[in-house]
Amino acid sequence: MIFLSREWVEALAEMLRNDEDYQKKGKGFDSYYQIVATPSPEKGVTEDKACGLLLPMATETWMGVRDQVDYTMTAPYEVYYRIFKGDLNPVVAMTTGKAKLKGSMAKALRYSGATNKFVAVMKKLPTKFEGAFV
Repeated sequence: MIFLSREWVEALAEMLRNDEDYQKKGKGFDSYYQIVATPSPEKGVTEDKACGLLLPMATETWMGVRDQVDYTMTAPYEVYYRIFKGDLNPVVAMTTGKAKLKGSMAKALRYSGATNKFVAVMKKLPTKFEGAFV
């Protein structure tokens, strides 16, 4: 599945819905969350890619960018590739400014266990990347 495609976000939502540990850790988070990958033109990705989910239930997904969401994670496509490959820790990506999270940081920190589980579940997806990221 191609990263941030309709198939990918639907598979992620299903995995999150069925992960009891994630559901337990995310209980009460109740937020619209979107992932935005900005272009990495030198690697062949020339336009923004984006999708989102209603978390933690993952009962709603969408493609593209919505204006009215609780959280938006934005990073260059290459940063997401490095996170998936294990070359970059997501927390390090945020603290070094390689990735940016827009939304309530206090709430996000309260649910850090759910965030870690979200990333772990996401990395289990059979994900393919576009451009030179193969």
